[in-house]
Amino acid sequence: TINRREKRIVAKPQITSRGFVYVKASRDLILESAEMVEVIVEKHLHDSEFEWGKLKQDIREQLGHYLFDQTKRRPVILPVIMDASQRPRK
Repeated sequence: TINRREKRIVAKPQITSRGFVYVKASRDLILESAEMVEVIVEKHLHDSEFEWGKLKQDIREQLGHYLFDQTKRRPVILPVIMDASQRPRK
């Protein structure tokens, strides 16, 4: 979850794995992945031309390369990003 107006991450990335790696045995891999996503999101938040599609594509590409290097597997990566900076509807 991000706040685009304040250009900050509101909630840390959460990595969920289904059938890719055994989570308990790959705790470091999951933590490193979450840190990588956080860095990518921070970079995009401070970019003058923020684009949702570009952010999601960067996460898929960079995280995909990292996970392949570590596991020699290519998981499906589905970034879900929520924006908490939207004003409530009236």
